[in-house]
Amino acid sequence: MCAEWYFYPQRFIEWALENGWGEGLEIDRINNDGNYYPENCRFVTRQENACNQRLLQAHNTSGFRGISWDKRKGQWQSQIKVNGKYKFLGLFKSAKLAALRYDVEAFLLDDGRPMNFIERAA
Repeated sequence: MCAEWYFYPQRFIEWALENGWGEGLEIDRINNDGNYYPENCRFVTRQENACNQRLLQAHNTSGFRGISWDKRKGQWQSQIKVNGKYKFLGLFKSAKLAALRYDVEAFLLDDGRPMNFIERAA
C-alpha cells in the first residue's frame, strides 16, 4: 500500500471519492503484480474484480486457465467457475483442446474473464 494512504487514511478517502468510489464497488489493482497506489487502483464491481486476475495461478501445472490433469481418467479436464460453482466442460486428450473448450465457454458467458487463446475485440 502506498505510504500516503497508510499513514494518512483521510487522503485515501479523498482519493476514493474523487476516483469513482460508489456503494457496492471494490478497490482493484489494474496490474495485479503492482501495489495499491493511486496510479494502479480503480473501483469496480465484484464481477469485474474477479475477472481481473493473473492469467495463471502459481499452482497451475497445465499452462492453461481452467485446465487440470485428471489422474483417474488419464485425460485433461476442462472446467469453468460460474456463479461460484464449477461447471465441468469435458475430458480431452490434450491440454490445448481442453483450453479451447474453456475459451468457447468463457466467450459465450461474455463476462470479460480472461481466456487462453481467444482475444476479445476492443
